[in-house]
Amino acid sequence: MFLIIVFIDKFKKIVDRVLKSKKYRHIYRPTVERIVADLAGRYPDKDLEKNVKRKLHMVWGAYFKRPNFKKLVAKLKNQSPLKAGTKFKTLESLHEDKFMKELLELQTSTKERLPIYDDFYKKIFEVTGVPKKIIEYGCGVNALSYPWMGEGIEYVGYDVDRELIDFINLVFDEYAIKSARVELGDVFEEKFDSADIYLLLKVLVLFERQQKNYSLDLLRKIPAKHIVVSFPTKSISGKDRGMKGNYQRMFRELITGEPWQLEELEFANEIVFMVDKE
Repeated sequence: MFLIIVFIDKFKKIVDRVLKSKKYRHIYRPTVERIVADLAGRYPDKDLEKNVKRKLHMVWGAYFKRPNFKKLVAKLKNQSPLKAGTKFKTLESLHEDKFMKELLELQTSTKERLPIYDDFYKKIFEVTGVPKKIIEYGCGVNALSYPWMGEGIEYVGYDVDRELIDFINLVFDEYAIKSARVELGDVFEEKFDSADIYLLLKVLVLFERQQKNYSLDLLRKIPAKHIVVSFPTKSISGKDRGMKGNYQRMFRELITGEPWQLEELEFANEIVFMVDKE
């Protein structure tokens, strides 16, 4: 019993130190605890904290250039439609909102997607049908693409970054968007609510890096008629390394044997698979 207590206490101290660091202080605690526990048997004690931070960078930090949220909050409150007295009439009117576009440029994937958002969800929904509810895991800044999804859709996004989540919810409040929200959540907790569509945009590879051979199990457990999975076709630096063909083969092989229908769309820098589970 004494050894178990010491072991758990050691884990807690490492988790506490990671969460006190400048870069990772806003990360969802259960996510850090899970990664610490997973890596504990692979590295000696003296190297564990360093490798936990390395893994967090691989699955989260490398894809998001952290802005100054205090400055963004001040800017948001100064120029939101409600502040200016020019409340938008439809979500579509936000497609040309300069500040919303500025926010979508904060993350690599959403910046790349910005020129195609007008067609992105439209083409997906032509295959899946227009959903009543969408859930997205690893949503990041993509939650702010909600205005492109369309009126009357309930959206719930989950991410492990507390500061980002608080900011996105503030954006929704300032723009009087009532049908969308984001919450702290880790896909590995597997607390899945039912929805018409689950979005897993460019995140399946990141989940796989955290737990090998998890992808198919996840797709099976998700309680939705459609799962929309996407992969990048170019590296972060913009290089074409045969990624499209590799991901096409990998994903089709992954679901071979499952009684699901699969359709595919290709956009600039991104390939999208729509899995029909019913």
